[in-house]
Amino acid sequence: MNQGRSVTLTLIVLDILTVFLVFNAAAWGRGIVQWESPLVEPLLLPVVMHLLAVYLVDGYSYRTDVLSATYTSLHAIALL
Repeated sequence: MNQGRSVTLTLIVLDILTVFLVFNAAAWGRGIVQWESPLVEPLLLPVVMHLLAVYLVDGYSYRTDVLSATYTSLHAIALL
């Protein structure tokens, strides 16, 4: 596997984990769920939508300049 694909797969896995952790931490903080029984199934659609939004703004391309103002604004708009 070339370096570009391994970077892309790593970013996708980290995004999926981050969405699950952030949503479950927020739900735990509000008293909706317990740490022993985290939300999984209800988060499948938000995970897919997040991955699609980041893919559409070339967030998974290792050639994308993520420090530019253009990418930052596109990323923010896509995630909103």
